Amino acid sequence: MEKENRQTRHIAIFVRPGGIDTLTADGVAMTDASIKVDPSVVAISKILEEAVYLTPELLGDFTSTEIIADSRRFIIVPDSVADDSESLAAMAAMLWPDVAPEELTVDHTDRGCAIVSVIDPALTGFARRTFQNVVVHHRLAALVNFFAGLSRPVNKVKLYARLAADRVDIVALTADGLLMANSFDCHDDADAFYFIMACVKDCGFDVLDDELLLTGDAEMCERLTPTLRKYVNSVMPLLLPTDVGRRRLELNILQSCE
Repeated sequence: MEKENRQTRHIAIFVRPGGIDTLTADGVAMTDASIKVDPSVVAISKILEEAVYLTPELLGDFTSTEIIADSRRFIIVPDSVADDSESLAAMAAMLWPDVAPEELTVDHTDRGCAIVSVIDPALTGFARRTFQNVVVHHRLAALVNFFAGLSRPVNKVKLYARLAADRVDIVALTADGLLMANSFDCHDDADAFYFIMACVKDCGFDVLDDELLLTGDAEMCERLTPTLRKYVNSVMPLLLPTDVGRRRLELNILQSCE
């Protein structure tokens, strides 16, 4: 009797203020959606729980569930530290004395390092009680792995800046590894310009030879490009397939989970 050839189904859920965004992979078909939750009545730690209540289909028969969330409490460490429980516990005790080691989220990237973070325990606790085969990720880890997947091994710095009205996410990579990954609050274009140029300076970026790639808010990218080109020789838009570019980049974590 032949074994049943069952397709695998995966889901990524990005938790944000005001709701969640999802990407479902069913075989080769990819479907994205958003669920709004009123942030004035639902705390960020309860948004995932409320979304599940509104949309029970999130609890479908998935091979894996990837939950992506944000936290200001994170640090990037070598894999050797992340894989050593004693070193990890000692580091966490110094940085976050109120956090137990089992509350840490450890995301290994594709660049020989890991992002260790403290995701809201109410969110992670609900996720692990509710979903099968669930893994919780820090949003920067999802971005690092996505951008790393785009970079060919070259002896150049590639600095990716993802722009939004209230934030700029920056990831700097070389063929050897991750140089930088961080998010900065922005109130206007001037803030975004400042943080991009500060990162250019801090990561050893060669303004004549290395590459600065912009993505995110298209109008913001267009406004900032002429100013950035006064200081950086190669400033280019990051060209993505339409289906990838229109959804939250964090959700593309599914590409590395299959």
